[in-house]
Amino acid sequence: MHIIIKTALIFFIAITVGCSTPTIQQTEQPSVTINDEGPLSIEALLENANNTEDPTIKAKFQLQAAEKFRQNTQIEQARSILTLISYPSLPQQMQEQYMLIALSIAVEERDIETISELLTNTPSHFYQQVPPDIQRQAGEIKAKGYDLTKQPLLAAKERINTSALYSGDEYWSNHELIWQSLSKTQTSALSQQQDSSENYEYKGWLELATSIKQNQISLEQQLTALSDWLNQWPEHPAALKLPEELELLSTLPDRRPDSIALALPLSGPLGKAGEAIRDGFLATFYADKYHTSSNTEVTLHDTHQRSFSAVYQEILNSEPELIIGPLDKGSLVELEKMDSLAVPVLALNYLNDNAIAPLQLYQFGLSAEDEARQLVDRLWSTGARQVVTIMPESSWGQRVYQAFSKEWLAQNGEIVDSTFFTKNKLSSVVESLLAVDKSKQRARTVRNTIIESLEFTPRRRQDIDAIVLISKPETARQLKPLFSFHYAGDIPIYSTSHVYSGTPSPQRDNDLNGIRFIETPWGLSQTNAIKYQIHQLLPQRAQRYDRLFALGSDTYTLAPRLILLERISGSQINGQTGLLTMNEKKQIHRILDWAQFVGGQPRATK
Repeated sequence: MHIIIKTALIFFIAITVGCSTPTIQQTEQPSVTINDEGPLSIEALLENANNTEDPTIKAKFQLQAAEKFRQNTQIEQARSILTLISYPSLPQQMQEQYMLIALSIAVEERDIETISELLTNTPSHFYQQVPPDIQRQAGEIKAKGYDLTKQPLLAAKERINTSALYSGDEYWSNHELIWQSLSKTQTSALSQQQDSSENYEYKGWLELATSIKQNQISLEQQLTALSDWLNQWPEHPAALKLPEELELLSTLPDRRPDSIALALPLSGPLGKAGEAIRDGFLATFYADKYHTSSNTEVTLHDTHQRSFSAVYQEILNSEPELIIGPLDKGSLVELEKMDSLAVPVLALNYLNDNAIAPLQLYQFGLSAEDEARQLVDRLWSTGARQVVTIMPESSWGQRVYQAFSKEWLAQNGEIVDSTFFTKNKLSSVVESLLAVDKSKQRARTVRNTIIESLEFTPRRRQDIDAIVLISKPETARQLKPLFSFHYAGDIPIYSTSHVYSGTPSPQRDNDLNGIRFIETPWGLSQTNAIKYQIHQLLPQRAQRYDRLFALGSDTYTLAPRLILLERISGSQINGQTGLLTMNEKKQIHRILDWAQFVGGQPRATK
């Protein structure tokens, strides 16, 4: 019943309302009742609706009842009443109330698909002639919707448009939310809006966010950019009171670690990986033109074939202010046994989920689980609900599958089938996954029961919305054509960054055309000066360890900003490995960019 009602609601709205994109905001559950005439009970409202023949008056009582049901968290009842109302015949004021109740329900239930439909189909002129408190309520609910559908720039724009409707502490709370939304917006999107905007307040916010994001390698560059902005926009609301994150940013140079110890495997099986992280760190260190004035001292410690506890004690003798490492999980487990750490440690791996980390331990790495979770978000936003998965038969493949399946099933998605492959018999694996082999078996059975010959074209299963393919590029180049060969060329394929080698290779990657995947900003950038330098100096190592160079680069950027991520909820850093955030366990997670193979080359997409 739930799905039928929801679909009916969206259908009513989608076919009757002209498409335009509104804007938004965020708070506690507000009442959205417009012109509520008196404290009638739900029963009285429904009785009044049943006793009138006038459709407009009937709808008025029904809308008031629906809102009361919503406030009482009786969501199914509220939604059921909305489906009884003829939305097209309502006057605009009641259409606005209808849309606001529907959107409130969708936001409260975090129903991403419905939120997207409602926001898309809300006319831009709605809520402009209503009282200020209703304008603010509409802005708050739409803001939540944009946040949930990952449209932070529209969220920021709505918050800016409704900021004058706030006062006192609420005004400054909205002020912080504007900055948080802009911090989540890609720099390219900020720049595009900045060029076309004529609104003073909006343009000032855009310029501030752009200047801060474009100068993240160096604290001094960021602070110079902030100072320049303040000189240009002295009367802007953000200049009158800087967002909390920028206030803290101004104190970071004095908090910067003056002595950093890199504790990495620089020999042995993980030696090349450790060297790539080291070189990414140092390349970014030297690219920071202020590094000489900061007097930061960097020391190197090879952890190969040594107990990390012993290395840790040795490092403490030199009194560093930050340790970066270890890289391998085994060494990290040694630190887990300590109650607290004498100095902060930025480990380049993650403890198990149930582990209790000691104080001052931060965790950061190239987590495949981060990518799997991001796949789930994108698939769900496209409307996919039934997927098949194909991953390598290895501990790594199992780990990615567990992360993906846990998140996907939590969303109530369905994994129709899954398989794990080795490099042998790829065709039969794909054939089985798509149930083409069962189609062929049925044909053989029919042939065996009739005399005359039978014309037959094999068919794949028809219950798949998308394919989740986790593979290194060498195998993916073989698997992608096999999906087309087995009649699944029309099904979208999604993957993680592992499907791309990191180096454009149009001829070799032509077979990957159409695959949608997530990738680091480093991997997709063609203008990154640090990346260009490393590729020129170390071309062979760059092909294999490119993302580890990016990881090393991010450790330099993070070193003075760990306190920023820890103290400011929602703060983010535009890193080379992704958009970086920190959770309550001091684990740093990444949000990567989306791309698609076109002509054998990765093309960034939204």
